[in-house]
Amino acid sequence: MANEFTGFAKLGGRAHTGPLHPRLLPKVGSRRGQDSSQLHIRIYRANNTYNVVQCGFNTTVAMLTPILKQKLFFGEEREMHKLYLRERGTECILGQMERPADIVRRHLEQAGYDLNDRLELLGDNGPGFLPKFVYRSQAFGPTELVHGLEDYECIDLSGHSLRTIPVALHQHADQIISLSLSRNPMLDLPLDFVQSSTSLAELRLSQMALEKVPTNILFATSLTHLDLSSNRIRNLDDAYLTGIPGLKSLKVQNNRMEKLPRDLSRLQSLITLNISNNKFHVLPAVVCQLKNLRDLDFSFNAISELPDDLGLLNNLELLIMVGNQITSIPPSASSLVSLKHLDCRRNGIGDLAIIGILPKLEKLFSDHNSLRGIDLRLGPRLITINGSYNEITEMLAVPRSIGHPAPCTIELLDISHAKLSSISPEALSSLRSLRQLNISHNNIKTLPSTIGDLEHLEKLSCANNGLKRLPGGIGKLKSLKELDVQENNLAELPGELWACASLVKLNATSNLIKKWCPPISSPTEHDVDSFSSGRTSSGLHVYPFPDQHKDSTASIINPVNPSPHLPSLAFTLERLYLGENQITADALDFLSIFQKLKVLNLSFNLICHLPPTFFKNFLASPSSSFPSGTQAPDQMHKSSLEELYLSGNKLTILPTEDLSRMTKLSTLFLDGNRLQRLPQELGEVKNLTVIDVGSNLLKYNIYNWEFDWNWNFNKNLKYLNLSGNKQFQINSNVTGPFRHSRLASTAVTCLQERSLGGFTHLKQLRILGLMDVTIGQAINFPKDNEDRHVRTSESTACGMAYGIADTLGRNDHLNVLDLVHEFPHENKAIFAIFGQSHFPKSMPAGISGCKIARFLRDKYIEVFENQTSTLRRDRAEGIPDVLRRSFLKINQNLHDMVFSSRKQMQLTSLGNPLFGPSVNIQEQRNHTFIARGGASGVVLYFQDKTMYVANAGNALAVLSRGGNAKPISRKHDPYDRQEVSRIRAAEGWISPAGLVNNEIDTSRSFGFFHLLPIINARPDIFTWKLSELDEFVIVANQGLWDFVSYQTAVNIARRERGDPMLAAQKLRDFAMSYGTDGSMMIMVISVSDLFKEDRAGSQKVQ
Repeated sequence: MANEFTGFAKLGGRAHTGPLHPRLLPKVGSRRGQDSSQLHIRIYRANNTYNVVQCGFNTTVAMLTPILKQKLFFGEEREMHKLYLRERGTECILGQMERPADIVRRHLEQAGYDLNDRLELLGDNGPGFLPKFVYRSQAFGPTELVHGLEDYECIDLSGHSLRTIPVALHQHADQIISLSLSRNPMLDLPLDFVQSSTSLAELRLSQMALEKVPTNILFATSLTHLDLSSNRIRNLDDAYLTGIPGLKSLKVQNNRMEKLPRDLSRLQSLITLNISNNKFHVLPAVVCQLKNLRDLDFSFNAISELPDDLGLLNNLELLIMVGNQITSIPPSASSLVSLKHLDCRRNGIGDLAIIGILPKLEKLFSDHNSLRGIDLRLGPRLITINGSYNEITEMLAVPRSIGHPAPCTIELLDISHAKLSSISPEALSSLRSLRQLNISHNNIKTLPSTIGDLEHLEKLSCANNGLKRLPGGIGKLKSLKELDVQENNLAELPGELWACASLVKLNATSNLIKKWCPPISSPTEHDVDSFSSGRTSSGLHVYPFPDQHKDSTASIINPVNPSPHLPSLAFTLERLYLGENQITADALDFLSIFQKLKVLNLSFNLICHLPPTFFKNFLASPSSSFPSGTQAPDQMHKSSLEELYLSGNKLTILPTEDLSRMTKLSTLFLDGNRLQRLPQELGEVKNLTVIDVGSNLLKYNIYNWEFDWNWNFNKNLKYLNLSGNKQFQINSNVTGPFRHSRLASTAVTCLQERSLGGFTHLKQLRILGLMDVTIGQAINFPKDNEDRHVRTSESTACGMAYGIADTLGRNDHLNVLDLVHEFPHENKAIFAIFGQSHFPKSMPAGISGCKIARFLRDKYIEVFENQTSTLRRDRAEGIPDVLRRSFLKINQNLHDMVFSSRKQMQLTSLGNPLFGPSVNIQEQRNHTFIARGGASGVVLYFQDKTMYVANAGNALAVLSRGGNAKPISRKHDPYDRQEVSRIRAAEGWISPAGLVNNEIDTSRSFGFFHLLPIINARPDIFTWKLSELDEFVIVANQGLWDFVSYQTAVNIARRERGDPMLAAQKLRDFAMSYGTDGSMMIMVISVSDLFKEDRAGSQKVQ
C-alpha cells in the first residue's frame, strides 16, 4: 500500500492562512530539471485554513483521503468529510477516482500553459484563477439566510453560494412562480421543497457543474420553463422529464450531450428547445417528433446532415443552426410552412432554394456558406436576406412568362463579399420593396439604370467593385439616405445625384473623381430657348461649377422647398467623404451649395491651396431655409461643419477668412501637408477638441501668438498631434520684447505668455504626439497618466523608421497604447500595441478602458527580460518560448494587480464608513468594470533580421512583401472552429452572435478573468526571416482590421512607403472614412531599412 502513496508526501501539522487558490510549487530545495510530474496543492478546511500536499498526477481522491483524515482533523468526526472542488462560483464533490493534480494540470493547459512552463512560470503562489480544493463535512452547515425577500413569486438567488434551499423558501414554496438557483454549489433539490412548490413554472439551474439532472425535478409537474444550460450533463436518460407534461421551454445548451432520449417525444407541449454547443453529430430524430416546437437552436455542434423528417416540424417558426457542417437542406424542408426565421450561417450549404419559397419566411441569414446563386423567386413574406461571404455569381430574376404570385417583398439584401460580375436589369427592377442593398466587394463593372426603380431604397452600398460611372437612374432614388461607392473607378460624380432629396451620407473615397457634374434639370420649353440663345430666364440660379459657363445655367426644383434656388441635395447632405481622389482646388466650388454639411473629408487629393473664401462655403445663408428667399430677423449666417479632413494634400497655407466662425468645428485633420505655420485664428475655434497637424513642415515661433497659432488658446483640446514635424521647435525662451499693446487687449500677462510654450492650459488633453519635435529642456508638458498618453521619442528604432497614428474613439478616453523599446547596445527592438478588447454592454460613459492596457504596456519589457534570462538553451528553448511565457506571466501579474486592488478597495471602504461613501461606491463600480475587462495585444520582437510576432485577440500584424499582404499573426475569432473546440473543452460556449459566453467578441485576450480559462492569453507566435523583398509591417487593432482588408491596407500604405508616419496617418484616415468610430491605433514599421546598408554596399561593388 505504501507504494501507492509515492505520489505525495505526508502533510505537515501546521495550518496556514492564505489566498483562496491552489498553490503550485517546485519541491523544496529542488532545482530545475527535476521531476515535474508532481504539484503542491493547497487543501483548505471549512475555516479557510489550509495545508499543502505534494500530489502526483495519478494520485486519486481515494489515495488522498486517509492522509487528509489523519492530518487535517485531529480527533474530530471525519466520516462525513469529502473533498470538494470550487471553481467559477460552483462547487462539486470529487469522485473517489478523480485526480486533483491532474485537474489542476488540465486547468493550466486550458489557461494556455505548457507542461514545461509550469514550475518556472507559476511562482510561489501560482495563479489565483485556479480551482480551490476544500475538505469539509458533507453535512450542511447552518441554514443559509436570505435577507430582503418580499416578493416570493419571482426569486433570483443566482451566485449566493447556496448548498441547500433556505428555510424562508420552504415556508413560502407554494407562492414561488419563478426561481433561479444558477451559479450555486447545490447538487440536488430537496423532494419536500419540490413537491411543495405547486405554482413553480420557471426554474433556472445554469452554471452549477451538474453532471446529471437533479432527480427530484421530475416531481415539479407544474414547470413550464426549465434551464439546465452550462453544466456537464451528458444525457437526459435518467431525467424523466416526460413526467412534466406542461413543459414548454427546455434549455440544455453548453453541456456534453451526444444524444437525446426517445421518450422526449412525449413532451408535446414543448415550444422552445435549445441544444446548441453540445456534441451532437446528427440532429436527434426525436427532435423532429416534437410537432409543436416553434423555436429550435442546435448551433455549434458537429452536425453534417439534417434528417429527412425535418419537415414534420410544421409549427416551427425559428430555426438556428449556426456553426455546424451542414451542406444541404433536405427536400422535406418545403413542409416547414410556419418558418419565419432561419439562421444557417457558417455552414457549407450550397442551395437554399427550397427554403426561400416558404410561405411565411421573413428572415434568412446564410452568410459564410457555399451558395452560388440567389434566386429571387421567393416567398411572399421574405423581408431580409443576408447572403454575404458566399460564392454567388448570379442573381436570378423572376421570368416574365411565369410571373409572380405576389410582389417581391425583400427590404434588405446583402450579397457582399461574393463573386458577382453583373446584375441584370430585370433582377434589380423586381426588387421594388428594397430599402437596403449591399453588393460591396464583388466585381461589378456597371449598375443598370433600373436601379432608379427602387423608390423605397434608403441605403446602397457598392464599394470595392470596378464601377466606372453611376447610372443616370440614381437621381430617381428619392428615399436614398446613404450611398457608399468607395474603392471604385469613378471619374466623376453625376449631376443626377443632386436630385436625391433624402441623401444624408455620401462616401466616394478612393476613386478617380476629378469633378462633381452640375445638376441635371428638366427645363421648360421657354428655358430651353433661353439657354440655347445664351439668355437666362428670371429666377434661375447660376450654380458654382467650374466647367459651367458663367452665362449658362442649370436648374432643378427642390421638391421639399418649391423655391428654385438650390437643388434637393443641398438641404439634406450632412456627411461627404471624398478622400483619395483627384480633386483640385478649382473643383471645390460646389461646397457652397450645401446647407447642412457636418462632416467633410477631402484628404489625399490634389489640393495645393485653398481659396481665401474656403470657409465661407460652410456658412449657410439664413434665407435658404425660407421658400420665398426672405430672411428671418436677427439671424446670422451659421456653420454646421463639425469635422473637416484635409490630410495628405499639398497645402501650404490654411485660409483665415471666416475660420473663427466655424463655431461647431470640433475635429480638424491637416496632417501630411506642407504647412509651415498655422494661423492665429485657429485659436478662436473654441469647440476644437481634435487637431492633427503631424507630418508637415511646421517651423514657427509659438510665442508669436498674435499672428501664429498657439494650442493653449484651444482649451478644449483632447487630441493634439504634432509628430513628424522634424523642423518644429518648442523652446522655453521668448525672444524679443513683449507686445504690451496686444497683451492689454487679450488679458495675457507676461507670465502667462511664458507658459504658452508648454501645454499646461490643456487640462482635458488625452493624446499628445510630439515625435521628432525638438522640445526645450524647460518646457513643461503633461506626463503620461491613466488617461493621457504623450509621445516624445524619435521615429526610428533599431535603424527602422516607424510611424504611429491613432484616434480616441467614441468615449473620448484612451483605450489603446503603443510600446516601442530599443535594447541599448544590441540590435534588438520591441514594437507592441495593447488595447481594450471589448466594451461591456453596461459599461458607463466616462470610464477609461486604458488601465489594463497601461499595465501591460508599462510592465511588458520587465517581464520579457525576466523570461529571457530564464531561457533554457539545453532544452532547445528560444524566443517563441519567451514570448509565450511573457504573455502568460504578465496576464498572471495583471490578475494579481486587479484583484489585490479590489480587495484593498473593499477593506478601505469598510474601514472608513465616514470617508466619502459616494466616492468609494463610484470607485468600486468603476473597478468592477475594469476587473471584468480585457485587452488584446500584439508584440513584434526584432533580433538582427529575424522578426518574431506574438498576438492574443484582435490586434494583428501584416507584412508587405513585394506589395503582397502576408498575415504574420492570427485573429482569435470565436467563430474559428479550432477556437470553438478549445472554448467548448473549457466549458465555454459561443452565441449565434459570435460572442464567447454571449459576452466577448474575441476568443483570446489578456484579462476577462471571470471567463478564464475559456478566454486565455496564450499567443499565436510567428517567426519570419526578413529579406530584401519585405517592405513594411502594419500593426493595428480591430479599429483598422474590422473595416480594411489586409491587401487594401498594404496598398494604401505602400503609396506612402517612404514615410511610415504618413502611411500610418493615411490608414487611420481611410479606416475612419470606411466607418470605424471606435478607438484605433496603427503602427507602420519600415523593415526595408534593415537592408539599406546591404543595398548601398552592393551598389558600390557594381
